[in-house]
Amino acid sequence: MNSLGKTMQIYTTEKHIMRRLDRYVDESPNWKVVDIGKLHGEIVSKTYEAPRDLLLIRKQKRVMSEEQRQKAAERLRAFHNKKNEDVMNPLDDEEDFGGEEENDEEEDIETENGEGNSTESVNTNASSGETPRLEPQKSKPKYVKVKSVIDEMDRGR
Repeated sequence: MNSLGKTMQIYTTEKHIMRRLDRYVDESPNWKVVDIGKLHGEIVSKTYEAPRDLLLIRKQKRVMSEEQRQKAAERLRAFHNKKNEDVMNPLDDEEDFGGEEENDEEEDIETENGEGNSTESVNTNASSGETPRLEPQKSKPKYVKVKSVIDEMDRGR
């Protein structure tokens, strides 16, 4: 690194660092490969060039107290809850294209057959005024016993 220049050069022989810096070269025009060192046709080192302002040197990792860690965890938990709530509760101004009559008839058929609560669940949200929606029926997979070729050969002996 030249103290007068605006660029820095990074020399490495570490494969994982080369892969990471190669990714930077592919993604950004700021990064360039300056030199490639080869030994018996195999790449053993590379020298990269990049803007000097991209260099970051830290003294140590960030150390957090237990209280700071708990507050950060609470903020993250609140963020995730809010994010999931937005996904689960769509905006009220969206149009519902489902027919109310069809859902009522399907619900009556389910309760008459006795299947309403066991195999299908009805999702009702009375507070928002939405019509109930049917959840897809979940069935158990069918297992088939397969004849083994080896067993057939053993029986034939």
